[in-house]
Amino acid sequence: MADHYLNAVTETLPQARILIVDDMATNRGLVKAVLGSVEFILLEAVSGEDALDKIATLKPDVILLD
Repeated sequence: MADHYLNAVTETLPQARILIVDDMATNRGLVKAVLGSVEFILLEAVSGEDALDKIATLKPDVILLD
């Protein structure tokens, strides 16, 4: 089922900038491992403040929060 959603996002936003926000590096790594097989641009933030800074400058298309 996850593949279905991933395919839908890939078709809609093939070069999407995805910001992964989590204070745990392991969790960010897991998300990157799942999404890494697709040509997304994966960005990381380690805190809410870091995320706000990156949102303002990098303008991600999708934000994943823990």
